[in-house]
Amino acid sequence: MEKLKIGLTIVTMMGLLTCFIYWYVNDGQKEDKERIAIVQKGYKYGRGLITKISSYKGHSVHVNYKINGSAFEHNGGWDDSKGLTSGDSISFKYSISDPSKIITEIEDAYKQK
Repeated sequence: MEKLKIGLTIVTMMGLLTCFIYWYVNDGQKEDKERIAIVQKGYKYGRGLITKISSYKGHSVHVNYKINGSAFEHNGGWDDSKGLTSGDSISFKYSISDPSKIITEIEDAYKQK
């Protein structure tokens, strides 16, 4: 009977962990879709500086940029790094209504209209 309780506890914990991971991934995808939709409604082009790019445990890029004298930082993913590294400049589209939302040139969504 004790082995059954331990087995059920382990199965329950694994189920909860799986649900959390699923929720976390879907939430991130939802935020990305919302960001892309906001930018695609009305955008201008800009250039920023890559402060960090990483392919360890996922693709991440950190970009610092200025719009109308205000400084912003974008932490996002990338689909094709194009050989860019930390210290390189990068093109992006930014939302006219919310300049904190950008799509970098290394994201597939950059090519979409």
